Order: sequence, then structure tokens, then C-alpha cells
Amino acid sequence: MDSLGVRGDISKAIQKEYKSLHHLSNAICSVKDAEAIVRETGIELDAAGIKEQGRLLHAAVLEKEPSVKRSRQAFVQHLLQPRLRGPQNKQGSHQVYHEMIAKDIVLARQVFKSRFHRALRMEGANPHDLEQLEVRKWSLRVAEFVIDANLPASQVVDGVQDPSETWVRLCGGRRVSTLRQTARVWGHFRMWLEMTFGKLWPKDAVEIIDFLTERSHEPCGRTVPGTFLAALSTLEVIGGLRSEDRLSLSPLLISFVRGLETQLSSGAPPRKSAQPYTVAMIIGAELMVMDPGLTVVNRVFAFILLVMVWAALRVDDVQWIKRDSLALSELGLRAVLSRTKTSGPGRKMGELPIFVHRRASWSGVDWLSEGLSLFLESTATLPSELFLGKPQKGGNGFTNRYLSNVDFNSCLKAVLTELPAVRRGDEGGWEAIPNSRLVPEALVGFWSGHSARHNLVSWAGAMRVPPEQRNYLGRWQTGRGSSDTYMITSRQVVLEVQEKVLKGISNGGDLGTDIFVESELVETLVDFSKARGDPSRVKLLHQIMHGPPGKPTLQQKFPLLEDTSIQIGSELGDGDMDRDVVLPEPSDTAPYFVTVSRRTGFKRLHRQGGCPVTVAQVYDARDVWTLGAEVADARCLKCFKADSQPLSSSSGSSSSTSSSDSSLD
Repeated sequence: MDSLGVRGDISKAIQKEYKSLHHLSNAICSVKDAEAIVRETGIELDAAGIKEQGRLLHAAVLEKEPSVKRSRQAFVQHLLQPRLRGPQNKQGSHQVYHEMIAKDIVLARQVFKSRFHRALRMEGANPHDLEQLEVRKWSLRVAEFVIDANLPASQVVDGVQDPSETWVRLCGGRRVSTLRQTARVWGHFRMWLEMTFGKLWPKDAVEIIDFLTERSHEPCGRTVPGTFLAALSTLEVIGGLRSEDRLSLSPLLISFVRGLETQLSSGAPPRKSAQPYTVAMIIGAELMVMDPGLTVVNRVFAFILLVMVWAALRVDDVQWIKRDSLALSELGLRAVLSRTKTSGPGRKMGELPIFVHRRASWSGVDWLSEGLSLFLESTATLPSELFLGKPQKGGNGFTNRYLSNVDFNSCLKAVLTELPAVRRGDEGGWEAIPNSRLVPEALVGFWSGHSARHNLVSWAGAMRVPPEQRNYLGRWQTGRGSSDTYMITSRQVVLEVQEKVLKGISNGGDLGTDIFVESELVETLVDFSKARGDPSRVKLLHQIMHGPPGKPTLQQKFPLLEDTSIQIGSELGDGDMDRDVVLPEPSDTAPYFVTVSRRTGFKRLHRQGGCPVTVAQVYDARDVWTLGAEVADARCLKCFKADSQPLSSSSGSSSSTSSSDSSLD
């Protein structure tokens, strides 16, 4: 606003309270209203001074009234206009058609979603640096809302030397998507609030309820109310509001949002989870990795698809695998995720390990060694920040351009269309049927980017693997316990579950009771294919497990892959991840294990199968191969009935004379 015709200090105080001339004009209808506004500034004036300054303020507002009306009318006209304005062309349709076909065809350049996505496609773009710039951009946008609302954080930041950097740090290391969604959601609400109530921040829950009620009358998804509440909570936290002042914590508002979500979800189609891949597709991908007649890109993506299946990875997780952490040993493949949706810099879990069993092969081929060697060779020239680049034309390698999640999904779908149909080989393994395709192009849409993440968890659940162990497969166990405990325990649990799944699908496991029935999945695939072609061969090609009713397996021994002597990269035993752990051969089992108490760190020695305590039930457990006084503080009396004497007399704990005492473990 320009000068208001009053004293400078009074004008400054009024402009601080009223952000625009539009708000001030709506507040003044007479000279008395102007005098009241002058009085509310708190500046000491006598009665005559207040009357004089009020008269000047009223006159200035009347003088600027035409411009206020024009801006209001222009804004209303803008709101009334359709989002996509139609072409203003009075020519007939036949004339337009002839003009279009008379012109030369020129391919348009790709339209990117944002500058950020355009910059990522540039040659040699660093996704880490670009992401930091994007975080800064949206952090400052969120800061504008906090400043306009005059929240407590804005008053603190005004006094620091570098306000911009302070705002970025106040955002608390939130993801770009969170900040962007907060800014966009709140931007729509603030415009509604300003036009309806002339405010920039809601006073109470009434205004929010009115907005969400109006929003629900429009085409509105079930998640819209919850998304708005999350944006409000983010702004309140960044703005420095106390818990008792936060509207997002209001029980009334939370109940309203839940009720609105229930109302919006009624009649909506049910949620559809991603469908896992069939066992035939997994075997086809193994054979595809070993096929030298395919392009390098297809073989590498087949390898990555298998790693995603056995490590239960999302598409976004793959992009954050540290390429220099890939190592293959006699235990299997190990790598490190620098960040995920729930881990990364600034979070409780900084980096997370992933594992793939060394004998994870149903076809009998060593796809793990061949695929890793091919991957490292084809990506050797890429920048260290990129796990995988955009494929070259012809499929002979990768460029150093960033590969987005959408493009990554497209490459995975291309691999699915190249999967061969499989049949039993001569030596007990499997081989590809020449010139065959397991997945027609019309059926590719049956699977999504999350399909690979569901395979291992589905197999383990069908084989009655306890939930405590299944949580390690998808890294859902990261929020429990310490970081070091997860690093040490996760490898042992994940490899054991993977071996159980491999045995179960091969021959039913040691007792023949580890069974996975995928007939329901195949029938769903057949139903999906009925509207897209002939489903007669779909069931025949995908249902390759046979056996007694309710107990289908591949009817083969395990392991088919015997030779695991090839090693690529460093050994598994280096680094902090494997300290205090003895690495056995995959086929061996340690005769003893030690459980560690969460509260006191007390260590108790158990014999495998000697008592009901198992590794999955305890906070921390470690394998023991050689007994000694330093191994544990006490023995389990159920496991060592003949010798209940503690390992070390210095333990001094009454717990050493108790029985198994799983509550301490």
C-alpha cells in the first residue's frame, strides 16, 4: 500500500495490521471506523488528533476506492473463467482441418512437470544437489505462509542473520514432496479464507470445517481431508505453535475429518494392492539375466527386478542403493540404502542394509553373480550419485542422465514383455521355450511398480513366518530398537526367511508343510486377461507348480545352485554392520545363540532347540559357535539342564539362576 494520508508512524502500524488495501477498504465504512482503526494502533493521540487522523484516513480510502473495486472485479472475473479456455476461432471445422493437414508435422518437445524434472533430465545432472535446491524453494514458500500469518517462528527468524537458511533448517529435513504438498494445499485454503473472511490464518476450527464441507461438495477424493490436516499440522509445527494452540490436534477437528473420510469413501471402489509376480515370471527373469542374445539393458533390468523381489524394494528404494556398497560373498548379495521413505539423513535409521540369499535360484542358474557382474560393468562410467542412468538407444548401455521413477517403471514393464515361457530342463532345472513370451503386452498393466515388494512378504506369510520376522523383510522393523541392533539382526532373519521360502516353493520345505498356493493369483490374472485376449494359455504358462491338492511345489530339490565360490566386491565381514558376528556357511546353523536384554544388556546363552525361546521373539540375538566365559553372563537352565552353573561368576545377577526367562531377552 502507498501512503495513507496520515502520519508516518500511524501509516506503518496500519499497514502492518492490514496486508492489503482491499482489507483496509472493507474495514472502513465511515469516519468513525477510521477513527477506531487509528485508536487501535496504540499510538498516543488526544481526541482531536484521533479525529483528524481518522478524517485523513477515511479520505484516503475513499480516494483509492475505484482501484479497489477494479481489482476486486478483475479477481472475480478471473475466478469465473474456465481453467482451460477454448480457442477463439470462428472458422469452420473443415477449414481448420485443411489448414492442419497442409502444415508440416513437427514433433513437439517433451513437456516436463516442473523445472526440477526438466533439470533432472539434463546430461550429468546431480539428483542430490537438485533436490536440495528444490527443498530450499518449497521451504521458502512455506515460510511465506508462516510470515503472513504472523506465527511465533516469524518473529524469531526476523532477528537472525540469515533468515533464508534458518527457514530451510526449520523445515526439519522434510522431503520435497511433503513441503510441495503443504504449500499447494495451504495455498488453495488461504485464498478461500482471504476471500471469505479476510484472514490469512484460521482463528478456530469453524473456518476449517466450513472449507472442508464446501470442498466435499465438489469432486473430492477420500484422502483430501486428511491431506489438508497434515498440511495444517506441518505449518503449525514450522510456525512454532504450542501444542495447546494447534488446531490440527483438536479432537473435534480430527473427528470431523475422520467422519468426512468415511463419508467420501462410501460407494468408492475398494483399494487395490499391487499384485505379486508369479513363480514362472521369477524363473523367466533368472533365465533372462543369463541370455547373451538379449540387450544389456534388458538383462540388467531383469537382474534388478529379481533383487527387488528378494529384497522387497520399492521403485524409489532402488534409486537410493549405494552402488559402491554392492558386495557378493558366500552368504549372498549385500547392499546399503542411503535413504528410503522412513530412513536417511536426520532420521533414526540413517542407512539400511538389504540382502539376497546366495542360493536364491529356482532355475539352477547363477543369476546373482552374472547379473551383478553385468550391472557393475555397464554402470562403471556413471557418476557415483546415480545408481542407474537412462538407457542408451539400442539397449547397449546407460547414459548419465537421471532415470525417473516413471521411466524406471516403463523399463520394468519392457522386461515383463520379454520374459520367456519356461519348461523343465534335462538336469532338473528350468529352460526358456524358444520364441515364446510369458506376458503379452495386453497383460502388463496387471502389475505395478510395487508388485516386487509384495512377493517375498506374501510367500513368507503363506508359510506361516511370524510377523516379527516378516517385518524385517520390508524393513518395517526399523522403528524398534537401536540402529546397531537392526543392522546385526536383520541379516540373519532375512536370509533365514529367504531360505525357508526357497525350500518351500521348491519341495515344501524340510517337513513338507511350507506351501505357497498361487492358484488364486493365476485365476485373477486369467480374469484380467479375458477382456484383453484369449486367456487359455495364460493359466497354462503361469501355473507351473504341481502336487497333491493344496500342496503345489516345483517338485525339485534345493538348492539347485551348488557352486557359490564366486565373489564380487568386498567380503561381507567388513564394516560396522557385521561386528561381533561370526559368518557361517549358508547351510550350517550355529549350535548356540545369545539373547540380549533390552533394558540391562544382560546376555543369556541358549542351545538351538533347547527351549521355547527363538531368535524372532527377542530384542537382540547373536549366533555362537565356540563357548567361552566371555560369551554370555549366564546359561539358560532349560537348555543346559545338566550344567546350570553360570559361565562367569562375575555376572552377579539373580537372573542367572532363573529358567529361560524370555521376558529378559
